[in-house]
Amino acid sequence: MSNVAEQQDYGAELSITLKAKKDIVLNIGNVVEFYFIEDIYSYMISGKLIFTDINAIWEENQFTSGVDIEVTYGVKEDITLSFNIYSIQRIIPTDANDPTTNLIELLFCDFGFHQLTSQKYSKSWTNMKASDIVQHIWKHMIDPKDIEIGEIEDTKGMIDFTSPWWSSAQMIQWLSFRSRSAKHGDDGGWGYVNFTKIDPSSKKKKWNYVTMETLLCEKMDTKLDEGIYSFESSELYRWNRILNHNISGIDSFNLKQLRGGTSYGYDFKDKNKIIEKVFKYEETAPKFSILGNQTLMKGKEDKVTDENMNFYLTADDSVELLENQYYHDWIKRYCIQNTVSIEVRGHENRQIGKLVKIKWPSVNESSWNENMDGRYLVKSITHFFSPKGSPNFRQKLVLMKNGYNYQDTSMFLKSVKNKNA
Repeated sequence: MSNVAEQQDYGAELSITLKAKKDIVLNIGNVVEFYFIEDIYSYMISGKLIFTDINAIWEENQFTSGVDIEVTYGVKEDITLSFNIYSIQRIIPTDANDPTTNLIELLFCDFGFHQLTSQKYSKSWTNMKASDIVQHIWKHMIDPKDIEIGEIEDTKGMIDFTSPWWSSAQMIQWLSFRSRSAKHGDDGGWGYVNFTKIDPSSKKKKWNYVTMETLLCEKMDTKLDEGIYSFESSELYRWNRILNHNISGIDSFNLKQLRGGTSYGYDFKDKNKIIEKVFKYEETAPKFSILGNQTLMKGKEDKVTDENMNFYLTADDSVELLENQYYHDWIKRYCIQNTVSIEVRGHENRQIGKLVKIKWPSVNESSWNENMDGRYLVKSITHFFSPKGSPNFRQKLVLMKNGYNYQDTSMFLKSVKNKNA
């Protein structure tokens, strides 16, 4: 595929079919809003459809009982996805004097959402990896129909686990909090995320169970314009030209969970023993890969660490489990402190959980903005379609950058594992 798009290639094909008693292909001209979201912090893909019902679809079908959505979209190659309608948000008459024509607003998501969140189990596993238990839950308890198994990152050690009448989501969350990856040895490997993404190579939805450390160490996604995004107006016909953007603010109150704290566990074998672990910011940050020369918060000299800021009480009986829980939560919180949302022309080849690069200009025309230039991890992609818009298919990418690029690291903690190169 050429790195430079022709202007006439920007438009995307879009077809939406309601799978009811009989297939109903919507007139795209009657679609008011349609989007769906992939996110590495979300188990499944979800979205919204708003359309004008001029064909009595609502009258002849019960949307919450056996009605699915099939969408086909693409610029260069078509991808077909299926979803389940799980909520009718609103039905609004387009004319107060004509109750037969309505504006219908639907919410939809991947198949298996009900089984994931509502169906509960009491079940035990013995002497298994946590990652194998999670994979078993996904395969046999959720039944996601059209979602294939993608990348599964093995956890360390073997465990016994009993679900006390929990949903699949509760079981996966409990296991993820207490697990550490075997892939990275003794050098990191916390922060499991499990998510469904659209794989452009196979044109299928795939479920993944990997750590943030693995995602931060990914290679650049070079399928479009070598993975480089820019603001340059001279590059009008590049797929990765940024049309709009905004930067998240950093609220110091939100950083309180990152400053450190003290965790307490309980040794069930020795009833009189309380297990304690103190966590400090300047000791935690170097354990993870950083997309920059230095961390987002300053170092020890600025009294960032406050071990009395947070107290965690758990029923876990080892320091290792206390560490797994704290670091799992820490890296996921830390990475969302500095995000950029960009809007670009839509293309089916973009993926979540991949690294991209932004060429961020500086007020000094001879250099780049050291604060924002460099690599970002794609947290989420919102695919939204506007039949009457130009282009009719756009994507909003939320990008995470968990480090700065200043060469002077005297004020901030220097990255031990710099992945910005």
